Amino acid sequence: MPKNKELEIINIGDELLLGVRENDHLNYLGCFFADNGIPVSKCTVIRDNPDEIKASFQKAWGSSDIVIITGGLGVTSRGNVKQVIADCLGKDLVLNNHTKEIIESKPGYADSPLDGIELQQCFIIEGSTTISNDVGTSPGIFLQVANKTLLLLPGLYQEIEPMFEEKIIPLIKEHSLLTAREPFLQLRTIGKDELALTRLLSPEFKKNEGIKVKYLSHKGLIDIRLSPKNETVNQEDLLKTGEICREILGEDFVCYEDVTLAELITSRLRSVGKTISIAESCTGGSLSNEFTDIPGSSEVFTGGIVTYSNDAKIQLLDIPESVLLQHDAVSAETAIAMATGVAEKFSSDFGLSVTGFAGPSGGTEENPVGTIYMGFHSPKGEWSQKINIQGSRISVKARAVNCTLDWVRRIMDHYRFADVLDVLDDE
Repeated sequence: MPKNKELEIINIGDELLLGVRENDHLNYLGCFFADNGIPVSKCTVIRDNPDEIKASFQKAWGSSDIVIITGGLGVTSRGNVKQVIADCLGKDLVLNNHTKEIIESKPGYADSPLDGIELQQCFIIEGSTTISNDVGTSPGIFLQVANKTLLLLPGLYQEIEPMFEEKIIPLIKEHSLLTAREPFLQLRTIGKDELALTRLLSPEFKKNEGIKVKYLSHKGLIDIRLSPKNETVNQEDLLKTGEICREILGEDFVCYEDVTLAELITSRLRSVGKTISIAESCTGGSLSNEFTDIPGSSEVFTGGIVTYSNDAKIQLLDIPESVLLQHDAVSAETAIAMATGVAEKFSSDFGLSVTGFAGPSGGTEENPVGTIYMGFHSPKGEWSQKINIQGSRISVKARAVNCTLDWVRRIMDHYRFADVLDVLDDE
């Protein structure tokens, strides 16, 4: 197999190192390039400091074929990344009058000519191509020197994504930077940790040592990525091994590729013309958001309510106060009452709920921190499920969402959902 290009990303931003903002840049760019045959070989996060920018760029430029730098282009930058890079490459900065005209035409700039640090945004590295920024003011830069490629991008993800989709992808395709994606097959699983999956599937993988195996864990889901170690393994071999793994995994197998649990549920409900609504407490709206992220989900998802306090549960979901007093807000009884209440409130076929202790405080001896109760309502009946999730508050909330969705998926794959549909279809 031909050697992949080496791709390195340098993220400039004190806010990334301080934990103020997540590194969405790496998530987005890493996924795109990995899917197009150039997985990121290294990512460095540095402060907005000229010396650190220079050292990181020189090291990356010496070892990689493609270098992408995000941040350091705006008026608040202290590192002047373009000047640093130009000096390293022995090039000048030149004023791009077209960029100047575009920025001056934006609201807030028309009556005040650019000067000083604002004008700095209009300079580009000699020999480079300007990538216009329709969301912000700082344009990107595309530069090729010999057999190497440099991309300078703004530091805000909301500016990078549209710029990349509309301007950069056509540009890098035009310059033939992408290679054929290495064939791989991804199995999405939930229900077993990585150790349990390894023990379960290793005997099968040992039968074909030409297959590379990677386990990618996120929010309770674990993706198993199978790819060839050499040319003796092809896509058909991967599919054959994948099908065997699917049988071994049973209900813990979710799907192939990157389909979300909410997408699977939405598709299943849409196919039978049924609807669902959601009541949630500890997840604070995250569960409903999984559905609203899906285009066209309004055909299936009728609405959601966050009832964080007991009063909200009583007033918005008509839960009897006696249920909360007798069983507590974190209980099977309350979860079922929430699911029933939201189904009635939105006149949906099914109601789903989640309540629990996300931590770090709260909890009881019977229901310690991390305890989550899920409720499901249908015309056939109601069910609840109790789980316990370890981790930080944010982690517990995120995993509770996926665990709840997975529980519904399993119900829908089980005979009970077929029974429910029979009841609905007979009405």
